[in-house]
Amino acid sequence: MSVPTKLMTYDELLELPDLGDHYELIDGVLIVPPASSWMHADMIAALLRILFAHVPARQPGKVLTAPVDVRLSSVRVLQPDIVYISPERRHLLTTNRAISGAPDLVAEVLSPSNRRHDLDVKFAIYEQVGVREYWIVNLERERLTMFVLHEGRFVERPHEGGIARSTVLPGLDVDISALFANLF
Repeated sequence: MSVPTKLMTYDELLELPDLGDHYELIDGVLIVPPASSWMHADMIAALLRILFAHVPARQPGKVLTAPVDVRLSSVRVLQPDIVYISPERRHLLTTNRAISGAPDLVAEVLSPSNRRHDLDVKFAIYEQVGVREYWIVNLERERLTMFVLHEGRFVERPHEGGIARSTVLPGLDVDISALFANLF
């Protein structure tokens, strides 16, 4: 016999004692993943250096990193590794606590503990809510995959000569070899 699990809302989540830095709420179910590896953190730092060289110098907007709540509904709250919010979506930054809606760009770095979650569950959610561009970094395969929202579905954006080009951030070219060369 299974014991029913009480589903939780974002407001109920905020009333809990400190859960640490990272948690997510998927359809009312609280998920607390284990801490990420140093390689995961190093890749996030590398991506942030690239993004901060572009935003706001060449393109206005906000680049934010976890832990930051992206509240998609009262029962769906994600904490992506990195988000970009354009000036057109500035209205999503209505509270000090959470981004209220879909960011323009989300980047996730895969870890053994989150691989299926990021590739399946979060992929489908980001697609459904209208994230315009989704980056997935696979550390094991040294691969950056960019997906662009087209007619409500994510479509993989192919690399050109080892360069990944963002559509959400025009002029932002990521040299894949250089991105992974700086990791230990």
